[in-house]
Amino acid sequence: MTGRENLLLIGDLYGLPRRVVRARAGEVLDRFSLTDAGGKVVKTYSGGMRRRIDLAVSLIAHPSVLFLDEPTTGPDPRSRVEL
Repeated sequence: MTGRENLLLIGDLYGLPRRVVRARAGEVLDRFSLTDAGGKVVKTYSGGMRRRIDLAVSLIAHPSVLFLDEPTTGPDPRSRVEL
């Protein structure tokens, strides 16, 4: 599955309207600098990109609270600063 497909699947599982999920997927892909990689299969992502898509997936439903366990483990130094 691609990064965008993963986001759409999780949005569907949350029961969010499809149009909302599509718009939100674009937002989080852009926020985590994954817009260009959104159409690529996730298993081809680097470790840092996988961590960023994990965070994007966790934010797709606009949670009011999100507990993260070491979110900066894995990404390269530039991505850590970005996160």
